[in-house]
Amino acid sequence: MTRPPTPHFRRIVIVDFSAAASPGPRKQKADQLWLAHVIPGEEPAAAEYFRTRHDLENHLDALIATTPGPMMIGWDFPFGYPAGSGLGGGQQAAATLARMITDAPDNRNNRFDVACQINLQWPEGPGPFWARPANLQMPDLPPRRPDQSVFPFAPWRIVEQQLKASGMHSIQSVWKLYTTGSVGSQALMGLPLIHRLLQNHGGRVWPFDTGWDRHLDGVVHVECWPSMIDFSAEDHPIRDARQVLATARAMALSDMENRLSDWLGVPHGLGDAELKAVTDEEGWVAGFPAMLS
Repeated sequence: MTRPPTPHFRRIVIVDFSAAASPGPRKQKADQLWLAHVIPGEEPAAAEYFRTRHDLENHLDALIATTPGPMMIGWDFPFGYPAGSGLGGGQQAAATLARMITDAPDNRNNRFDVACQINLQWPEGPGPFWARPANLQMPDLPPRRPDQSVFPFAPWRIVEQQLKASGMHSIQSVWKLYTTGSVGSQALMGLPLIHRLLQNHGGRVWPFDTGWDRHLDGVVHVECWPSMIDFSAEDHPIRDARQVLATARAMALSDMENRLSDWLGVPHGLGDAELKAVTDEEGWVAGFPAMLS
């Protein structure tokens, strides 16, 4: 008799994050906080909507506490910054930002002020962070993308450069803080939340702490980009919910089929210098490029 496959992770969680400065509406809405989780071998639980990051964090605390074994949490924002920028990635960046960011229970936060503080470290500025609401008068935070060639580091991480070259042109810059696709704000708010979870529960940040797919014990936080996954088969009226459900389902299936290396293994084609930049500072998007083939 053939034994059923045994997955590595006991639970896989995917989060669609938001850096909003006020609570989301009571009625479920796109571009807010969404979460889906699945026990590999089972159907995903219904996608869940959260009005505040505080509520999301409490829910994650409970999921971690009740998961009897390794657990993966996927987040849809960058875990690092372009090599040479000095901001680094993984637990280093998370701890640095946690000391600077304030995030109130009602979502009020100081992310634009923090971006200004960081911009002031670069005399070539204004920048590299950019984009803000029109009513914020911040001369050190330009409203539009500045000339990024003046900075001594690339405007894009290596993984973003490769995603764009593969045709995924909707990928956004970690320096962009406002309007469509403002993953820069999500990273500023999300990395401190990961830091708090690490402080409370321990864990690792992929690939900085894991040796790619070798050390996946405890709680493993990974960067993902749900737009890579076909979500058309998911039944939910809101795109964000369909995306987190589809990504959780795809990751769980790979785990059941012993194909986690497709998601978390060393990406092919990186030279030694690129691999060092990725693992020391920049991070990577789980599943790329394998999930595009």
